[in-house]
Amino acid sequence: MMLGLDYVAGGQLAALPAFQEQFGVLQPDGSWLVPAKYLSAWASIGPACDIVAALIAAPFLEKYGRKPQIFVASIISVVGVLLQQLATEWKMHLAGRAVNGKSAQRGRHLRQADFVQRRCYRHHVHNIPPLDW
Repeated sequence: MMLGLDYVAGGQLAALPAFQEQFGVLQPDGSWLVPAKYLSAWASIGPACDIVAALIAAPFLEKYGRKPQIFVASIISVVGVLLQQLATEWKMHLAGRAVNGKSAQRGRHLRQADFVQRRCYRHHVHNIPPLDW
């Protein structure tokens, strides 16, 4: 859920006047405009980091389990949010979105792995038939 919220909220920030003033470019008529290259970078960095996080998270999940990974993902997310909140230029905000994208992906993999483990555990160990979806 947080991953979707981050993507939607990130896209809607560009409409806020304070955000436009902080990261935008002053136009001749006195208004502020956030350049399209900034907006596209902010929109694409999260999914790009999802791929990296998926490759990183899987071996750690197998080695250390879920609970330590949830803690690590939470710490990474806090760092990403702080980078976004304290950003004074667009590249710092971009870095915050990248870090937060990695933590969200790590959390999503944990949830999916937990579902698969529980389903396989129930089916193979206890001979309970799997859920029919």
